[in-house]
Amino acid sequence: MAMLDLNAVACKIDKCNADNETALYWACEKKLANVATLLLRCDGARDTLAAISSTGYTPLILACKRGLDDVVMAFLDLDAVACSIDARNDDNETALHWACMKKLKAVALRLLKCDGAQDTLSVVDKEGDTPLLVACERGLGDVAMAMLDLDAVACCIDTRNVSSQTALYWACKKKLKDVALRLLSCEGVDTLSVIDNEGATPLLVACERGLGDVAMAMLDLDAVACCIDTRNVRNQTALYCARRS
Repeated sequence: MAMLDLNAVACKIDKCNADNETALYWACEKKLANVATLLLRCDGARDTLAAISSTGYTPLILACKRGLDDVVMAFLDLDAVACSIDARNDDNETALHWACMKKLKAVALRLLKCDGAQDTLSVVDKEGDTPLLVACERGLGDVAMAMLDLDAVACCIDTRNVSSQTALYWACKKKLKDVALRLLSCEGVDTLSVIDNEGATPLLVACERGLGDVAMAMLDLDAVACCIDTRNVRNQTALYCARRS
C-alpha cells in the first residue's frame, strides 16, 4: 500500500513475473482485497485484468476462488471484456464455476449478464461439473434458474460429474423444487435413469427429500426411465423413502 501511495506509476503494476503473474494476481491470491481495489485505480489496471497466469488463472477467476466478491464486482465495473469471463484455468474451471462454488450469488448473476456468458455454461471442469451442476449443488436456485433462462441447451443438463450426479440430482437433494421442475420441462431431458455412486436416482432423492410434486412430474414424464426398483447403498427404494417422508 505504501509503495502505491508513494509512486503508483513507478510500481509498474502491469509487469508480470516468469509465470505471467501480476501484483493484482497475488493480491487476489493472498486475499488482500484493499490492495486489489487500490491497484484497479492505477494506470495499466485494465491490462492486468487480461493477464493469464501459467496455470490459466485470470485475476477474475482467482478473486472468485478466494471469495472476494467486492473485488470481482470492481473488476467487472472497470472492464468486463478485459476480464475474459470465458477463460479457463488448468482444471477447466471458469469464474462462473468458482462464483457458484463459493456461493457468490450476486457475482454469478452479474457474470451471466456479461457478453460471452453463454459460452461458459457448457464448460465441464476436471470433476465433471458444469456451472449449472455446481449452482444446484450449492443450493443457488436463483442462479440455476438464470442459467436456464439464458440458454437451457448450453447448460448441458444431462452432464454427470465424477460421482455420476446431475443437476437434477442436486436440485432434488437441495430441495430446489422450482429448479427441478424446470429441468424436467427442458427438451431432451435424459437424467431420470442416472444412478449416482451411492445408488440413488433423481426419483429416489426426490422422495427422500419430500418433493412429492417433483416425484410425480418425473413419473408423468417417463415412469420406466425412473427405475423405481433401484435401491441405494442403504437398500432403500423410492417407495420406502416416499413412505418415510
